[in-house]
Amino acid sequence: QVLISILRFVLRYVETDDFVTYYSKESVSGKTSLVARLSKQYMELIAKVPHKADSQQYVDEEKNLASRIMSLAVLDITSKIITYSRCNHSFLTKAMRDGLKSNAEVETLLITLSKLLQCGGGHDAMVSFKGGTTLSVGAVEWISALTDAHLGTMLKISLGGGLVIDRIQSAVRSALAQSEFSNEAKEMLDHIEMVTEHADTMTDESSPSLRETTVLYSTERLAF
Repeated sequence: QVLISILRFVLRYVETDDFVTYYSKESVSGKTSLVARLSKQYMELIAKVPHKADSQQYVDEEKNLASRIMSLAVLDITSKIITYSRCNHSFLTKAMRDGLKSNAEVETLLITLSKLLQCGGGHDAMVSFKGGTTLSVGAVEWISALTDAHLGTMLKISLGGGLVIDRIQSAVRSALAQSEFSNEAKEMLDHIEMVTEHADTMTDESSPSLRETTVLYSTERLAF
């Protein structure tokens, strides 16, 4: 529940300036990472050309840089959260069911996890935290729990003219092709694939639809 609360706070409330401040700190590891370098560029841009703030070129450059920082930072923070420890599937599913309150939250987390699953791809043997897990396995665990917690909502989410669930299926099939996955992870991938492939024959009338009243964030924060 704590991990879900932290991630939900990051996705909903943290803005570009907050990420820039965080990644600019000397104490933050990975100073050579792309998001750290972009944060430094952003600070230099803001500091050097305040008198050009009204120019369209400056506005476009600032907006593009802020968008890239937001996208990369969300992926980085999310990857740290999902690799922090192995999660109990039942507890994680319940935490997602109770903690994610809107379509936008489910959608943003779903697309973020899909992207991380594609990024992992079996090439992340190192674990960031003692007792943690790899990026690929962490992404699989969280997608599996999110699927069980909010399948009805996931089936209604569209992006770019298609269903987001199709992107998940594609990412899962790609991950299944990776021989580096453990049998346990492959079982979870098989479960996700089975549930999503047969989801179009299911109805979910018993569970209320999640509707947005005020969208405080969206997938526009994620420039994939």
